[in-house]
Amino acid sequence: MLDVSAGGLRLRTHQPIELGDRVELQIQLSLRQQPYLLPGRVVWIQETALGVEHGVAFEVDSDHQAELDELARFLTQQRPASWGARIE
Repeated sequence: MLDVSAGGLRLRTHQPIELGDRVELQIQLSLRQQPYLLPGRVVWIQETALGVEHGVAFEVDSDHQAELDELARFLTQQRPASWGARIE
């Protein structure tokens, strides 16, 4: 994961995910036992020397809104180096 905000995230993979594909993101932070489970859609793709970068917009319904709100609160209080985040 390269960037994350309340609206989505940017991630790098070795293989492309198709534009428009729906994805289920598991975002695990070191300070939280359970991962955040958030649905999203690939909205842009860019090939780089380090791999393929993807922009994923969260597609949050009422079932996932509380998790997204909690994640956004955490991100506004922390520096990126302290995230300890892993995406699966």
